[in-house]
Amino acid sequence: MQLLERRWGLAVQSAAFGVWDLDIRNETVHYPPQWKAMLGYGDSDASDATATWRARVHPDDLAAMLDALHGHIDGRTPVYETEFRLRAADGSYRWVLSRGRVVERDAHGGATRAVGTLTDLTDRREAERLKLERDRAEAAVQAKLAFLSQVSRELRTPLNVVLGFAQLLAERLEDSDLDAKRMYVEQIETAGWHLVRLVDNMLELSRLEGHGSR
Repeated sequence: MQLLERRWGLAVQSAAFGVWDLDIRNETVHYPPQWKAMLGYGDSDASDATATWRARVHPDDLAAMLDALHGHIDGRTPVYETEFRLRAADGSYRWVLSRGRVVERDAHGGATRAVGTLTDLTDRREAERLKLERDRAEAAVQAKLAFLSQVSRELRTPLNVVLGFAQLLAERLEDSDLDAKRMYVEQIETAGWHLVRLVDNMLELSRLEGHGSR
């Protein structure tokens, strides 16, 4: 154990990294005091029962973790490697990457000891989550802008027709008896231009929202 700690001494000093030493027969595992302290479990240098630490694995991750471990111990895989959530003393969970391999076997080939590393992935996972959320938000903004552009094009076509004919009618309504009709045409034209401005304002607002979300 002391030789292992000396060999990995510098790495163990990193709070995001720890070395584990698994006694398969006695079902005990040793973690460095720094790693335990990071999770809030004190700084004891003593080994713990494997059941103690496995009880701290997130229930949704435990089966996959044990399957990966037993797959290597039984010789079905060349190395053990898996990611799972590990509960800290305050009840929060941290993502970790556990890697290792069997280093000792008995005369019959049965695994008796395995060593490996445990790396804290929580910050990386959180960064990946935030990036995914940002990418989704940007994609939603782009989809919204595309939709509004399509709506704008579809609105402008009939609006242009309405405004065009309103202008033609206004030019041809020269009879003074048609003042009322001329007023109606002017109302159509006014409403049409108002709709055009609303469409422009809507698109500009969406563009500003899109820039603000980045």
